[in-house]
Amino acid sequence: MALINCHECGAKVSTSAKVCPGCGVKPKKPTSMTTWVIGGVVLSAIIVSLATAPPEPAAKVKTPEEIAQDEAREKLFQRVAAALRRLKASMKDPSSFEVVTAEVTPAEVLCVTYRARNSFNAITPGVYVFAPGEVTDDVDAFNKHCTGPMGQDFTYARHAL
Repeated sequence: MALINCHECGAKVSTSAKVCPGCGVKPKKPTSMTTWVIGGVVLSAIIVSLATAPPEPAAKVKTPEEIAQDEAREKLFQRVAAALRRLKASMKDPSSFEVVTAEVTPAEVLCVTYRARNSFNAITPGVYVFAPGEVTDDVDAFNKHCTGPMGQDFTYARHAL
């Protein structure tokens, strides 16, 4: 049996004592060799895994053309989202407004199909065209501008509402 100093009051305490006779605190037990071995193995495994991990791929540098395309697409998305917000605000019950499709033609015409609640509390489909100089819910205008080849699908813009 050896004497150690109490970690609380500094008095001499036997290693076999359950509490310090001076202050009543349980003496700290030394860490066992098994604990040190297991800790060393775990630490070694962590170091090896960090050292052998594949390097992070370098960030792809965008060309000026790609940056310009991204900016143009973001600008167009913002225009589509603004148009959908205006359309939603014009509904009798804006909370019932749901975009079905929102597509932009190569001629920069936004074609929207939607569902919304009408005055009789029925959910009805509708169409809307946002063309340069023309904003209408006329089906003939929709057929004129939106039945040809479609450009970009912006239906996901409904999440911006």
